[in-house]
Amino acid sequence: MKKLLKFLLITFCSLNLLRYIHVLILTVIVLSCSLIAFQDYTLSGNVKLLHDKPNFMYYKDRHLLYQNGTSKSIKSCRRHIAQITINNGYRMSIAEGIIKKNVRFMKQPLDLQQQLLFHTQFSIEPCRGKVFVLIVINSHVNNTIRREAIRKTWGNQDSEINCTSNRLWKIVFILGMNDDNEPPTQAIEQEYKIHRDIILAKIIDDHRNLTKKTALGMFWAERYCKPKYYLKVDDDVWINKWQMLQYLRRRYKKVLPYNDRLWLGYVSRKNRIPIRDPDDKYYVSFRDFPGKLFPPYCSGFAYVMSEMVLTAMVEAMKCTPQLPGIDDVYIGVLARVINIKPRHNPRFHLHLRSRRRNRFTISEINATLAEHGVVSRSMQTALHKLALNAVKLSNES
Repeated sequence: MKKLLKFLLITFCSLNLLRYIHVLILTVIVLSCSLIAFQDYTLSGNVKLLHDKPNFMYYKDRHLLYQNGTSKSIKSCRRHIAQITINNGYRMSIAEGIIKKNVRFMKQPLDLQQQLLFHTQFSIEPCRGKVFVLIVINSHVNNTIRREAIRKTWGNQDSEINCTSNRLWKIVFILGMNDDNEPPTQAIEQEYKIHRDIILAKIIDDHRNLTKKTALGMFWAERYCKPKYYLKVDDDVWINKWQMLQYLRRRYKKVLPYNDRLWLGYVSRKNRIPIRDPDDKYYVSFRDFPGKLFPPYCSGFAYVMSEMVLTAMVEAMKCTPQLPGIDDVYIGVLARVINIKPRHNPRFHLHLRSRRRNRFTISEINATLAEHGVVSRSMQTALHKLALNAVKLSNES
């Protein structure tokens, strides 16, 4: 009997010991898995990342922000890339869990604040008060007439039939320079002093630097303005500001700001294959983008995004190398980084050159949010007057 009791006691203790060992092993495994996503990797093959909450919304200031309001800090940009960033065309996402092999990491994040200060000849004051829509316009330094046409039409911040105000509508022009070593011309300095709506970047104003100008505008908007909606436009575009405001106001009432994943424009179904010809204007090297197909993107002539998307994209810029000369594709890469899909809207008009223009009915003008290829002052004025008359007719009826 004593031997039996001794055997049972030893067996019981052994089982408890095994149970504790099992629990300890499971604990170590769980802790290891929760830390895997925050390790630095030298990738030689496919690596699976684990995370306790893969359904994050976006990140800000080295923190993952979740839908339930919690956040988790990230110690370095390098580790962050290993979780949710695209680098050189490869998909890396915690939600999908797989990192492609042969990924090259950036050792240091891009300091956009330093770039802004270094690359800016002169800038403008931060926004005062809340701005509903900030319009940042990429403009060539020599396109003075186009900027004046915009300021006198849809870019006019004065109140018109109680539809706009300074707090709702603000425009900023991003310009480069004709020569890095030359100071800005007296005409540009005078234009800046009069209007105070120009950011002059210390970069050559050519096609290859378009991405820098676009990134600079987005960073300034997120850092110094924080608008509810960010509208990026080229200086050969006309905006129906009344219809645009109406569209965004309705959306703002329906969608919570922290869950507004809007990136809206003309989503190109073509032009997604990189051009490898070095003599082509839109040449993309394999080093800049080794993939075979660009991610979906909104055409760069005009698109609008929410504050949440703007903030997330600016953060993603710190770890995502720029693509020279194809700024709209680069924004598409950033969108994939933060898991945002572009939304096509037929009210953004990208017309072919052969299409007849200058003929619009009231219904057609009301159906337009953005019209591309408006290069003359007379055309900007005509479209603006037509849209204004459409609003007056609507108010009278």
